[in-house]
This record gives sequence, structure tokens and C-alpha cells, in this order.
Amino acid sequence: MQKGFDYAVKNNFFDEQDFLTLKNQLLNLEYTPPEKEDVERLYGHTYWHQRIVNNDSEVADVISKKIKKYFYFIIEEYENIFFTMCGNQSILHPHVDLTDSIKYQCLIYIAGPTDLYSGTGFFKDGNTVGENIEKGPLDVVGFQENKAIFWNSNMIHSPAHTKETGVWRYSIATMFK
Repeated sequence: MQKGFDYAVKNNFFDEQDFLTLKNQLLNLEYTPPEKEDVERLYGHTYWHQRIVNNDSEVADVISKKIKKYFYFIIEEYENIFFTMCGNQSILHPHVDLTDSIKYQCLIYIAGPTDLYSGTGFFKDGNTVGENIEKGPLDVVGFQENKAIFWNSNMIHSPAHTKETGVWRYSIATMFK
């Protein structure tokens, strides 16, 4: 994938049994707020909670195989895997996650009602953060259980939830090179 507005979406990412097992697991975990530096990086707001998943876990292995199968990408190394619980936020938080160890991401929606504004928004490259907040996303990939979005980590994105729209969602967020 190149820099720009490129992402890929796959419905029914997991096989039914794997999906139901993961959904049950995500719905029965305790979640914690993110680390202080992540909260500060995103304007001091905490609109999500997370649970760290080991990079060498069975979950990581299944995700790697599915990414290879559906997105034709071989993960060199995971930086982060999180089970996340994401809710409404006072304003959109467009950001990029690109670092030396994070080049690509795959977000897999696991549990929650189907809803456009519980999904993920992608924003215009070149705008300031303020412009992107004011103008909103160029595109929104709505929430639907067992849907995966794969994108280049230099893309500007944000949960599409605002204080007026969206409902809680459970997802698996993966970051890797």
C-alpha cells in the first residue's frame, strides 16, 4: 500500500468458530484505560479502554494468517495487539500511528451493533488537525461485526464516534511492520 488514501476491507474476516470464541473472550474481559502518553498524544481524552494481547499468542497467529490470506501481506513483526472497547468522544481525534516499528494496521470489529458512526473515519492528508476535526472524515468505514480494515499507518484516522453519534464497540487493534 502507498501513502495516501488506501485501505482494504474484508467482511467475515474470521471463520465462524474463531469469531465466536474471540467475541466471547472480548466481552468477558476487564479493560484498562490506555497509557498516559497515548492519552496525552490524543488531546488528553480517554475514549477507549484496552487489554494487551501477547504478540506471540494464538490470536496473533490467527490474525497473521488471515492478513496474509485476505490482504496478501506478511507481518514481519507485531508492535501492538490490543483488545479494545471504544466509546463516544467529545470530538473526533484524527491521528496517525506511524513509527519506525508501526507501518501498517488492521482493525477488526468484534462486537457491537451495526452502525456507521461506530466505525472508523479516514481524513484528508495535508489538512491540519483542526481542519480535519472541523471538516470531518472523507470516508467512514462503518462498524459491522467480523469486519477488518487494513491500512498504511501514515493514514489519518479516528474512531467515528462523537458525543452525538456512535455506540460502544469491541475490536482488535493490531499494529505491525
